[in-house]
Amino acid sequence: MPSDDGLFDASSLSCDDIQDYDWNQFLELGTDIELGNIYHPTKNEGEGNKPGDMGIPLAWNTCGVFDPETGEELGYNQVGEWAVLTDTAMLGYFGSASNRTQDSLKVHADGRTWLHPGDVVHMDEDGVIFMHDRVSRTFNTGGMKVYPSALETLINMHPGAQRCVVLGVKMARGTEFAVTDQKVPIANITVTPEFKGREIEIAEEIDTLLREKAQTYIHIEGSVFREQMP
Repeated sequence: MPSDDGLFDASSLSCDDIQDYDWNQFLELGTDIELGNIYHPTKNEGEGNKPGDMGIPLAWNTCGVFDPETGEELGYNQVGEWAVLTDTAMLGYFGSASNRTQDSLKVHADGRTWLHPGDVVHMDEDGVIFMHDRVSRTFNTGGMKVYPSALETLINMHPGAQRCVVLGVKMARGTEFAVTDQKVPIANITVTPEFKGREIEIAEEIDTLLREKAQTYIHIEGSVFREQMP
C-alpha cells in the first residue's frame, strides 16, 4: 500500500504480477505478425501522418472496432477491440499455443470469422487507426477502463524515468474493490543515473504530472522503484 512518502510498499505486490508480464509485448507493442497483411502506414514519414496513427486498412480487408464485452460494433472515435475480416487471416495457433485460437478467431453475429489481434484502438472518420493498448493489459478501476500505455507515455515524460511499466493490481479500496475485479494502477519505474536517490521527488512530480494530463478518474496508486525490470 502507499506509504507516507508517496512510494508503494512492494511487499504487497506479488512477484507473479511482474514476472508474468509479457515483456516482448511491452517492447514490441502492436507489432503482431499478422498486422502487416491488413494495414499499412498512411503516408511516408513527414507527409501528413496523424500523430499516433498506425495507418489505414489495406484494400479487401474489412476492419471494425467492437465492444470487447458485448461484441457491439462501435462508431468512429470510440475506443474498443479491433477486429479484421480478411482472406489472409491465420488458420490458428500451432502446438502449445493452440488454446489461444479461440481468443483470436471469433465468429461474429454476421456468421463470419473475424481476426482479433488483441489491440485496443479507435478509428477516425478517415479510416485511420490509432493504437491505445493491448486488450490483455487493460483493466477496470472505479468502473472505468484504464489503458496502461497511456499512463506509461506520460510517466516516461519525466526525465528521471528510464523505463516504466504500469500494472493493474487487486487491492482492497472500498467495498466495490473487494467483491469485483477492480484493480488499481501501480507504476514500476527504473530511474536514470542522474536521478538516483531522488525517488520521493520523482514520485511527487509524476503524481502532479498525471493529475494535470491524465484522465480525471485515473491516478497512480503508488510507485515501485526498481534497479531493473525482471
